[in-house]
Amino acid sequence: MGKSILVIKSAALNERNYDLQGLNKTETADKYGANKVLLWRRSYDTAPPNDESLKDTNNRVIPYYKTAIEPQLKEDKIF
Repeated sequence: MGKSILVIKSAALNERNYDLQGLNKTETADKYGANKVLLWRRSYDTAPPNDESLKDTNNRVIPYYKTAIEPQLKEDKIF
């Protein structure tokens, strides 16, 4: 019998949320300007309107990983 896969559910592990979801690059640039879109795509700490920056995402995910997942990996309790 094959191994089962452990599923860990936590809001801390959600993907980034975007109000811009559903818009392609051209539509987003038309709505907000090409320079803003480039800034949002390349920036670590500048978030699009009502969204998370990469820094925000990092600050949510990494602490959860370090406190909830990494210790279990080190003790060989998961995977």
